[in-house]
Amino acid sequence: WIMVGLSFMTNQFAEAQRLSTLVKKVLPDIPLVAGGPHPSSIPERTLRELPALDIVVKGEGEKTLEELAVALQRDADFTSIKGLCVRRNGEIIANEGRPLIANLDDLPFPAWKHFDLRKYNVFSIEETNNSPVFALLSSRGCPNICTFCDSHTIFGRKFRARSAQNIFKEITYLHNTYGMLTFDFVDDLITMNKDRVLELCSLIRQSAIPFRWMANARVNTVDRDMLAAMKDNGCVRVDFGVETGDLHVRKLMRKNITD
Repeated sequence: WIMVGLSFMTNQFAEAQRLSTLVKKVLPDIPLVAGGPHPSSIPERTLRELPALDIVVKGEGEKTLEELAVALQRDADFTSIKGLCVRRNGEIIANEGRPLIANLDDLPFPAWKHFDLRKYNVFSIEETNNSPVFALLSSRGCPNICTFCDSHTIFGRKFRARSAQNIFKEITYLHNTYGMLTFDFVDDLITMNKDRVLELCSLIRQSAIPFRWMANARVNTVDRDMLAAMKDNGCVRVDFGVETGDLHVRKLMRKNITD
């Protein structure tokens, strides 16, 4: 064992409390690390309210968690690692934040070989589809300032995108390795860059593989050409955030959409 980690949102706080208490009881000497939207937004408070936790990873976790794992494996000091909030001798230490990852293409694909795919299968579009359905993340960060959204706590407000070639490489890897034909883009705003979407659609078309996929979008980031290209190349569902039809409420939300 090096560490035990859990990630949770605010609505999962009670479950995080139960799990962290259970883990600490069973493995009292193993560092218990938390991340995700809730711990990232209020790291010090999270450590105070969940005494079983030892460490909080703030924001994007890949680089921070890697450095932490190396330090723990070497039994080295980790209290100064950027992006951490740690409990040490009864004191809570909040370190400097870590810069956002500039080039998302540098990140490796998720190591699905270590997981039971049946437990991480996204809902299928078709009830008869027996192949695994994967959640894919092709971009991070949303420049909008909607008051109800906490995405910026993890990913910031600058839109950062993987290249179309990198995304398609992951798609073909999942198809060739696991037989994937259906996937769901869980990005906040995959349609932010039209050229990237059109390039990805072109790569899917050239593959001649009958992929079917879903995505999230914002009504002022799509046009007829983009939606037609998406539909012609396997997109069967687009989820738009339609929180309210009331213009005054949309202004209060800072949604900044009037049509």
